[in-house]
Amino acid sequence: MREPFKDIEVEDRKYRLKKMRASDGTWLMFQVGLPMMENVSDKAEASIVLELSRILRSMKREDYDSIVSLCLDNVQRFDEKTGAAFSLRAPNGKMGDAALEDDVKILFGVVLQSVLFNLSPFFSADSVLSETFQP
Repeated sequence: MREPFKDIEVEDRKYRLKKMRASDGTWLMFQVGLPMMENVSDKAEASIVLELSRILRSMKREDYDSIVSLCLDNVQRFDEKTGAAFSLRAPNGKMGDAALEDDVKILFGVVLQSVLFNLSPFFSADSVLSETFQP
C-alpha cells in the first residue's frame, strides 16, 4: 500500500501532498491519467510531465479549475517558524497561502506534483494498468 502523504519542497516552501479520496483520484485519472497513457511511450518522468502539461493546457477553464481545486484541497503547507501544517485553501475557497495567489511557479509546482503523486499508483510496475502502459 502506498503512503498516504508525501512531503515536497517548492521554491523553499515545504508542502505535504495528501492522498485524494478514491472517487476524486478516479475522476482525476479519467481526466488526465488515461489521456497521458495514450500519448506517452515511456514512464520517464519528463515525458509524463510534458504530456500532463499538454493535457492541462488544452482543457476548458472550468475543468482545469476543478483539477487545481481538487489538488489544493489535498495539500498542506508547513509554517517555516512553527513547523505546523495548515490547509492551502480556507473553507470559503480562498487561498491559505498568499504565495499561491501571486506566484505562478509555486502554484504550478504544487499542482503538478499533487497530480503525479495521486496518479503514481497507475504508473507503477504493479499497477492494474501496467500491462497496457509498457515502454
